[in-house]
Amino acid sequence: MEEEVNPPAKKFSWSSFLIERKWILLILIPLIVALLVRLEPMQLKPIEDSATQNVYNAYKAQFRTQINSQFPNLPDAEKNKLADKKLQEYLQTTEGDLVRQQAKEAAENFKAQLQYESGSAKYPYLGDIDSYYWLRMSRNIVEKGTQCDKLQDGICYDTYTAAPVPREKIFDMYPVLIVWNYRVLKLFNPNMSLMQASFLTPLILSLLFTIPLFLLLRKLAGNIAAIAGTVLVNVNPYVLSRSLGSDSDILNVFFQAIFLWLAVECFAANSTRKKWIWSALCGTSIAIYSMFWTGWWYLLDLFIASLALGVGYQLLREWFQNKSLPIASIKKYSKESIITIGIFVAPVIIIYGLLYSSLADLWAVLAGQLGVFKFKTAANSNLWPNVLTTVAEFGGIGVADALSTFGQFIGISLFLMALLGGVFLIFHNTSFIKKNFLAFAFLVALSVFLFYSIRSSGNPKSIFFLLLILPPGIYLHMKSAEDKGFRPGILFILVLLICLVTYFSVTGARFLFLMAIPVSVLAAIFLARIVNLIWMLINGVVKLPIWAKQLFIALILAWFLVTPVRSGFETAKNYLPMVNDGWVESLEKIKQESQPDAIINSWWDFGHWFKYFADRGVTLDGSSQNSPQLHWLGKLLVTSDENASRGILRMLDCGGNKAFAEINKKINDTPTSIDILNDIITKRKKEATQILRKNGFDQDAAVRVLEYTHCSPPENYLITSQDMIGKGGVWAHFGSWDFEKAYMDSLVTSRRPDAEIVSTFTSRYGLSEAKAKSWLFERKSKSDDGDINAWIAPWPSYLSGFTPCATQNRTVCVFSQGSTTIPIAVNFEKKEAYVCSPGQYPQAVAFADEGSFELVTHPESSINIGAVIVKNGDSYGALFMSPELAGSMFTRLFFFGGIGLDNFEKFHDTTTFYGERIIVWKVKWDEAD
Repeated sequence: MEEEVNPPAKKFSWSSFLIERKWILLILIPLIVALLVRLEPMQLKPIEDSATQNVYNAYKAQFRTQINSQFPNLPDAEKNKLADKKLQEYLQTTEGDLVRQQAKEAAENFKAQLQYESGSAKYPYLGDIDSYYWLRMSRNIVEKGTQCDKLQDGICYDTYTAAPVPREKIFDMYPVLIVWNYRVLKLFNPNMSLMQASFLTPLILSLLFTIPLFLLLRKLAGNIAAIAGTVLVNVNPYVLSRSLGSDSDILNVFFQAIFLWLAVECFAANSTRKKWIWSALCGTSIAIYSMFWTGWWYLLDLFIASLALGVGYQLLREWFQNKSLPIASIKKYSKESIITIGIFVAPVIIIYGLLYSSLADLWAVLAGQLGVFKFKTAANSNLWPNVLTTVAEFGGIGVADALSTFGQFIGISLFLMALLGGVFLIFHNTSFIKKNFLAFAFLVALSVFLFYSIRSSGNPKSIFFLLLILPPGIYLHMKSAEDKGFRPGILFILVLLICLVTYFSVTGARFLFLMAIPVSVLAAIFLARIVNLIWMLINGVVKLPIWAKQLFIALILAWFLVTPVRSGFETAKNYLPMVNDGWVESLEKIKQESQPDAIINSWWDFGHWFKYFADRGVTLDGSSQNSPQLHWLGKLLVTSDENASRGILRMLDCGGNKAFAEINKKINDTPTSIDILNDIITKRKKEATQILRKNGFDQDAAVRVLEYTHCSPPENYLITSQDMIGKGGVWAHFGSWDFEKAYMDSLVTSRRPDAEIVSTFTSRYGLSEAKAKSWLFERKSKSDDGDINAWIAPWPSYLSGFTPCATQNRTVCVFSQGSTTIPIAVNFEKKEAYVCSPGQYPQAVAFADEGSFELVTHPESSINIGAVIVKNGDSYGALFMSPELAGSMFTRLFFFGGIGLDNFEKFHDTTTFYGERIIVWKVKWDEAD
């Protein structure tokens, strides 16, 4: 019997392995693009180009002078051409090498203003604001082993965000990621700083989410779609602008990509067992996501809704095919869907509801979802102003703008391509298109019609009409004899995600980046199917080799991606740090020369910078800005009363808004409590006690209030900076907040009878009946939140920079804006300023010279303008603004160096690399307070 001989083992071939799995090589394309784009901000290229151009312009000016003397009659355009030519020729000489070296040194000097040193390396500062919140938490972990500034009775407190009142804080996971990243990168690069590791964290997350996104697209439409879609997401300007610093928004993209991949695998699974496995993984991804962002629930809702649609489709299809629907089938599909949902939800309950948080918190999150529709109402329910109406990233955009966000390719909007990609998900192969060509043409036409109709309608709710492409698709597959693998849940989840993000972007543009993945996925599917259809037509006419097809695909892909990739690189290249050495110098000086309990006050925008670099607490920052302290910060800047400004600062440093809480606990009337508080903060402690006693407070209650208004406050540093000029309309608006009008707004909103409202305001606040009725009429005539906001409080702003005044026969300062021109005659000695003739006065004019600042007001005047007239020797200048700002503390502190003020001592004054002035003031407390 012959011995059986085993065939020799096949030798492993890397080439065969890679050919069979060429997607492993193809995925390198989006990974490399993501890496290069996200490293681009480190180059500080605009700064380098600007410095180089400054040096070249200096030499060009010399050549231009020579040309002017040689050819005085030559046109300017020709002179410029000659100067450019001479400069280029000069740069090719030996002396030109010195010029280039000079330009290089200038560039390095410029860039150094935006960089810090770590070991032997230089890195740019983080580019944005919110990243410094996460960076400070990360620093706490590295230095203290905890995110907490204070740990008491097992509770974690943040003592910096709303100083001096500790705020209980939840455990944030994102700083943990940053620290892990830092510790790993430090092993390979000893120069690695925590800030640089923070900058690189979004890059690493971007590389990681590219893999599941690639797999998702490859499953739906092959390698072409996978390359196109992943590149589109990675170079999307909205995704980049939200994550090139180190803000946590990259996590939303990261988890959305993982969730959609797992959801698609679940919906496409060909067995119940696989469906349950993918469902469990999908639920786990959302459970982990819930530890990073409070808005995680929208993906949970989408999955359950999409799964329900899929089950409904299966039941309808069986009924349509068999003309009946047996109870057994209903039970089967119902049982399968209930188990799938249970498996999906279980990780969320276990991880979020039991391990990370609590079941009560989980219920509160799910029950409070509709609250997202109310985040831009003018006033909060407690009558205090709502800052979210003014935060730039919550500014809305029009529907047409949202639909045009992602650009176009050969004249076709990428958004429209995404809709057509949805059509191709319904018609998943050429055979199905041929069998249902009229239906295919109808859905293409419907998609085009819906796109242009919605874009022109301007109604954000119309975006949900995009879901109309789904019912015809479901019907077509219901009547199809064979199940071709159509999964309506996949299309539904992608289109509904686009609809929801578009709808919310009309209210807050910051949400646009959440649309990048679904739009890119569907647009990439459209591209892949169109490329394949075109190739089939070509190949049907002329038989071409396989390499020709690959070349054709490569050229189309390159053509399609070149514009978005270029746009992504431009976005990254121009992403410069807002922080610079000027800010760091100012804040580190506070750190070095102040007590640890010192508090920094300014407008809230840069609070995270202040906390990180100065290592001191702030009154408000970007994580706490929608607080009552917002009003007080605005008021201390807009008031013209130095004593009131200092009193507010003392109150804030003694207890934030606790003084109001103590007063209102007894009064239970917000406007009246505010009036009492405004009165006592300007008084000495003894007089303030008397005021409280007159308002019904016993001695103990008065002591509790004064503990938060007249304590011995810690050191206080008030920062006035150039950026606050442009923000004047915002802080002055909130500082001018009228709580009585806010109360009337709440009564109108709650539909109280008119007679009751008028009676309340005449009896409680002393308004005349005519005035109360006038207010009521004004409020009821407004339905838009923006109009209501403006009715409650004005938006005072600065209207001009310094302008010289004419001083020939008399001093005349002219305000000019657009078609409006207002000449103001000034008599500085008499402190008079009038328009055209005596008796017509601007509402507020201040007169400033080297030693004094005097405000003159005419509130009854109809000329709604304010000005500061400045005398400098024999010349005069004017600064124009809204009347409310003419004598404001900010005007006096920032523009006039604190002229005539007794309680503010200049601590530091500098001008940043960007030409922005920063003045830090130390508040002088009076021991007699």
